[in-house]
Amino acid sequence: MEFRVLGCSGGLGSGGHTTAFLLGDHTLIDAGTGVGRLSLDAMTRLRNVFLTHAHLDHIAGLAFLADTRFSQAAPTLQVHARASVIRTLRAHIFNWQIWPDFAKLGHYQDATLAMHRVRIGQAVDVDGARITPVPARHTVPACGYAVETATGTLVYSGDTTACTPFWRALNRLERLDHLVIEVAYSDEQAGLGRASRHYTPRLLGEQLARLRHRPTVHITHHKPGRGERIEAQCAGALAGWDYHHLAIGDVLEV
Repeated sequence: MEFRVLGCSGGLGSGGHTTAFLLGDHTLIDAGTGVGRLSLDAMTRLRNVFLTHAHLDHIAGLAFLADTRFSQAAPTLQVHARASVIRTLRAHIFNWQIWPDFAKLGHYQDATLAMHRVRIGQAVDVDGARITPVPARHTVPACGYAVETATGTLVYSGDTTACTPFWRALNRLERLDHLVIEVAYSDEQAGLGRASRHYTPRLLGEQLARLRHRPTVHITHHKPGRGERIEAQCAGALAGWDYHHLAIGDVLEV
């Protein structure tokens, strides 16, 4: 199954798009501005969206995706997220003030969006993949996702900093082929990283030592203008690991 990068930047600038990944043909993991790279047909084929948290760079595309699907009378899109994320979406986005309430607005008595609560450690089966929320530590309630198929396992951290339960969850997995994990700031910005609960290269290198698996590591979520510095510092901090920095259009096989 393909895990395709639609957006992997921690902000906008220089042609980047914020976080969104397409799993197979029918599932999004996060819904940042990268959603806009999908064709109209691809948008209408979607059936599920899994959100890591409610920050705008991870949900902005969901609002426009809902509007597009409403105009196309597409089937209800199933949105999976932690309870606090669902409350935030309902209170602050789909509230008829910022955007229409597409959880109530739809065609043929079906809503455009349906919200489903996920719980850490409880899997959801979709289209041949088992998707399990894993712990994360960010400034708002958040989670990552483990994606398991018949041929491989990928974990996407979402936004996080050092988090013991995250590494414990990964170490319990039978296998781990790909780890998609964020590094938002360079080491000189470690104070900002601590305050905003994001990784720096040095901190990620230290935390990877807790992992019993040896996956390919895919670095994501660089803040605009910091990419070159982060890449240079990762060369030292992640020495010995098979890693690369994600770019729009990359495809991982799970």
